[in-house]
Amino acid sequence: MKLSLSLSQNPPVTSVYGVNQLLKNEAKIAQSQHIAIYGLMQSTGSAVLPSY
Repeated sequence: MKLSLSLSQNPPVTSVYGVNQLLKNEAKIAQSQHIAIYGLMQSTGSAVLPSY
């Protein structure tokens, strides 16, 4: 699977991918990179949201 190296700074007018396609591709990419989705989401949440 080839992914774009850069993204436009302007949001698209319409969605490029549907929700089901995003979920399916996310799972494929995580599996190919040996990343657990749950752990990834925890790390992302910790990085974005400050701990109180």
